[in-house]
Amino acid sequence: RGRGRRAKQGDVDIPSAAPKDSGNSTSLVPVPQRATERDALDIEADPEFTPQGAVCDAFGMLTPLYYSAFVQAFKEKEIALMDPAAPQGFARMPGLREGEQVPEGVRTWDDSHRLARRAREASGNGSASSSQGKAAQPRWGAGWIAIPFAGGSSRWFNIRKWGSWRLAFVLARLQRAVWEARSPVRPAVAPLALEAGPSSSASSSS
Repeated sequence: RGRGRRAKQGDVDIPSAAPKDSGNSTSLVPVPQRATERDALDIEADPEFTPQGAVCDAFGMLTPLYYSAFVQAFKEKEIALMDPAAPQGFARMPGLREGEQVPEGVRTWDDSHRLARRAREASGNGSASSSQGKAAQPRWGAGWIAIPFAGGSSRWFNIRKWGSWRLAFVLARLQRAVWEARSPVRPAVAPLALEAGPSSSASSSS
């Protein structure tokens, strides 16, 4: 019975966790289809994308099942905003809009740089290294990471799962903001995780 009600006509049958203030983390409700078919810019203004209204579990972790309903809307928006005529050398952190800055406690990772370095090293070692096959190749991942400042594990938002750099950034920023809202007292020393590099958990991130 804790699996939620069936979506009515006009809803998608995607259950999501109930708001954290409901006191029942197992209560599930469908995400209205009309909510996912809007422009991603409008979706970002929804209460569920604010620290006060974010859909979380009892530990303040964003509920992937809820936010996955918005993957397609964000992906379509990013495609629409692509500018093939942008001048060379124009660079912006992936997923950010003009005028936005990366908040404290949020950072990006991209395994492609590490894998490219490994490929160069393997090619320099001759055909013996390259004959090991694709099975030995590590999985690629990239996205944004939310780093807690009061202990606990970082939250990795992989673009392979979330469909776009924008949604990965928005969720990482939101997750960090939720943690800050729940634990406003900051530690005297910043956690070492701020300087930590990508780990094997990147490919299986949120």
